[in-house]
Amino acid sequence: MSVRAAALAGQWYPGDRDGCRAFLERALAAPLPDPVPGPLVGGVVPHAGWVYSGEVAALVFRVLAAENARRTVVLLGAVHRVGLDRPAISGDEAWATPLGELPVDTALGGEIRSRLPDLVNVDSGAHPAGENSIELQAPLIRGLMPEARFLPIMVPPNREAATFGIALGAALAEIGSTAVVVASTDLTHYGYGGWQPAGAGPGALDWVRDENDRRFLELVVDLSAEHIVAEAEANRNACGAGATAAAAGAARSLGARRGHVLAQTTSEEVRPTGSYDHFVGYGGVVFA
Repeated sequence: MSVRAAALAGQWYPGDRDGCRAFLERALAAPLPDPVPGPLVGGVVPHAGWVYSGEVAALVFRVLAAENARRTVVLLGAVHRVGLDRPAISGDEAWATPLGELPVDTALGGEIRSRLPDLVNVDSGAHPAGENSIELQAPLIRGLMPEARFLPIMVPPNREAATFGIALGAALAEIGSTAVVVASTDLTHYGYGGWQPAGAGPGALDWVRDENDRRFLELVVDLSAEHIVAEAEANRNACGAGATAAAAGAARSLGARRGHVLAQTTSEEVRPTGSYDHFVGYGGVVFA
């Protein structure tokens, strides 16, 4: 059986079972938000190291698990390290995590590939060892939804991402699948590469949270799949815009009417440095 290794364990998240379980116990102790009305069809999670954004991602999976913990999670990843012209499904049969292997729903992957042959392919090379956007979610799913399978798909940030997502959601609906479609993205990367449009200081944090990240999240909440990639290109407020556009499009096809923001924060708020010159935004969303 082909199993993708947990390449970032011990770096971006705990490398052992006890460390992962201790993190999940802390996450499970946090209060859940009020129930979101309507069946949940997906969401958005961040993918920084767990010490920064793991609690936000865990909250989204907890809310999804509360409705149906046995669902397959179709996990759409941000593309950081390879060049892709279209979405790519992992060819592995499972992904290793410190909590045990997370099985890939290969049957669902094959069904999607057969229904959308011009929009998606199968390519394990599109899921390299250094790519964090999907790997960081795998142990969260394994720990919070232990009976679930997942289907990892990398989605490049191009204008076809929304088209793929809409078709993906339609295919899932036709199949009668109960899978949820979850995108992995961080939000504004402020200060990186010298990019500081609001300067340095507390005002920069306010601008990122209340303007730049909020503008992106408003498109996600409105399920405006066709506008998400262009927004990120113009304002640098998401690194996984393709994945997010696809998830919003899929949610729309699956009958969702809007997104619901469960949490929004930044690395500066989670682990303050006091400099306000380099930090990253995070948001957790569910679609219903």
